[in-house]
Amino acid sequence: MSTSRQSPVIVITGTPGTGKTTHAELLAQESPIPLKHINVGELVKEKGFHESYDEDWQSYTVDEDKLLDELEPLAAAGGIILDWHTCDIFPERWADLVVVLRCNHTALWDRLEKR
Repeated sequence: MSTSRQSPVIVITGTPGTGKTTHAELLAQESPIPLKHINVGELVKEKGFHESYDEDWQSYTVDEDKLLDELEPLAAAGGIILDWHTCDIFPERWADLVVVLRCNHTALWDRLEKR
């Protein structure tokens, strides 16, 4: 953990449908230290941190600079769980722990069909 903060930064990543948000919410609720769950995809939508929307893929093209500018002070303070489908845009210095969730393809397909 960074010496300048008291609480960790945890990144939970993985393919959509693997349970990132569920795990992040449970961890935030059950942790003995205060942790704030940040659903990065929702933050992108709420704050308009996107350049466009791709109809074919039904996803946003994220403005990474705006997103990272927003998250930088939160990561510096610590005590957050970042929940997103990728982790490669986050600077290595931010993360104290990165968890990559995986799921059986058949179960994953069933979950995504229900969405």
